[in-house]
Amino acid sequence: MSNPGLITSHAFEYQKLVYFHYIISSFNVYNDFIYEGEDDIECNSLLDHSIYIQAKTGIISEDKKINIIYNWLRVSNWNNATYCLILSQEQLVDIDEMILKAKDNIIINGEKSNIRSNLYKAYSSCQNCGSFSIEILEDRLKSIKKNFRKRLLPSEEIYSQLSKNYSDSFVSNENVLESQIIRRLDFLAERVLKKINDTLAPSYEHSVVIKRPEFNEWNYEAVEKYNLNNFNARKSRINKNFAIDEGLREVIQMRYANLEDDEILDNLINKVLYEDFKDFYISSCYSEEIEGIESKAFYNYKNKKKYLKIKSELTSEMLFYEVTNTIINDVLITKMSDAQFCRIGCYIYLSSDSVEEEKQISWEVKDE
Repeated sequence: MSNPGLITSHAFEYQKLVYFHYIISSFNVYNDFIYEGEDDIECNSLLDHSIYIQAKTGIISEDKKINIIYNWLRVSNWNNATYCLILSQEQLVDIDEMILKAKDNIIINGEKSNIRSNLYKAYSSCQNCGSFSIEILEDRLKSIKKNFRKRLLPSEEIYSQLSKNYSDSFVSNENVLESQIIRRLDFLAERVLKKINDTLAPSYEHSVVIKRPEFNEWNYEAVEKYNLNNFNARKSRINKNFAIDEGLREVIQMRYANLEDDEILDNLINKVLYEDFKDFYISSCYSEEIEGIESKAFYNYKNKKKYLKIKSELTSEMLFYEVTNTIINDVLITKMSDAQFCRIGCYIYLSSDSVEEEKQISWEVKDE
């Protein structure tokens, strides 16, 4: 691709990639997805359950491990939560040791620590009537231990699962192609990254909140933009009021077949749709498949012309209608619900000057 997206080029930063992964894979479970809120990532369900996620790359230092506990002690929905540590590489994580060190440090040093520090904020979260409560601290630490989950999730594993996760959450039509899903994911990733940048650029005091309705709207846009099956809708949006250019080879060829202006106009639109289809698949590394489609179409043309000639029925009109009604037996076309637009468009495209002369179709039948 000339301008590969974040998913195509594997260019997401790890924490943002994990955030995107949870939106895609857990979309039907959680109602809102928060980036840099009470935790690195936070997902909240309609049933008042939250998952707090720390996403870490590299080897985590002992101080950072304890800071994770400090952070989880501050969350609001602590009694109905899962605490998840997502790691880009395998390493030893002893949750009992992390909790013990955090507890001792809070009891011994919490009150006298810097009020801006995570230690002091964790200490302050365990208050009862304005005083520090060891019972509250222990209750919250028990909740963390009970509901702690560690998961090894390297970036490449996330990328490899995104298409399936997207299909499970958003695709009900088995005819959607892998290349379409990747394009949609790139589109959605760009939207997520833009919201993160727009929200956090002025100040890191704000959190990024993406709710299901908002993400659903983005997905509808992605589906519409990269939907190669909905040819009727796309066709209706093309301006039909342009003048027919009589100098175009494909127009000259259709005149040989005695097509009316409205038929020519309709077929020119089919050609535009096919060119869109072709560009999409070439940009998705399907160049050989497109060459195969056009080779099959050209073979159909040669075969029908020979057949009509044998039957002494070869005229420009018969050649045009027999060929353009012949199925191009290729899965990229036949699996589409409105395949006729793409099929006819391919034949019209092959009659244009966009094609090498030896591969051009001509509807002109010369007297022999």
